[in-house]
Amino acid sequence: MLKPVTLQGGFSLVETLTLVALLGVITSALYTIMNNITTQSERMRVMADLLRQGDRIKNEMMISAQRAGHKKEIGAAMTRSQALNFVTASHVQLCADNISGTRQLTEYRLSTLTDGKGRLEKRISSTACTADADEDWESVTPNMLTAVEFSMDTTTPPSLILKSKFTLSKTVPGSGEVQTLTQQHLLPTYALVGLD
Repeated sequence: MLKPVTLQGGFSLVETLTLVALLGVITSALYTIMNNITTQSERMRVMADLLRQGDRIKNEMMISAQRAGHKKEIGAAMTRSQALNFVTASHVQLCADNISGTRQLTEYRLSTLTDGKGRLEKRISSTACTADADEDWESVTPNMLTAVEFSMDTTTPPSLILKSKFTLSKTVPGSGEVQTLTQQHLLPTYALVGLD
């Protein structure tokens, strides 16, 4: 006589535990990879934001620097120190005649630092190239500047290039890392030619 054959179905306990352990290792590895990709993506987003703000600063200051010393009337008196004045290393005044012939002072400065960061601020005064204390400062950038330095490039006489150096920083969300970007811009001030 034949013995009846019994079939055993399913997986043994050892096989099931091995599979669960293997899935745990794979899941852990995928989580780590995804976390690293997310952090790297945030770093790149923060750096792109810093680069955008650096370009915004350069574009904002370029027009004022190019106009510094511009006189609508040929005989109108303006000195070089009126056209371009360094109040401090982080505060510059640029004076020029606007399109209607009114003399206008544009100032840029680093705001007071809060938690090591400040903003680039701008003030325009239509008071014949003297600062108007009643005019309010407007923010050009968000609170991400850690240092600003203005100076003249003295490598080419006469010095007609305004150097601006900015250090921007921002914290990467989720990681607490701080990304920092330092940019130096050379801004032409050709309207200063001929000013004493």
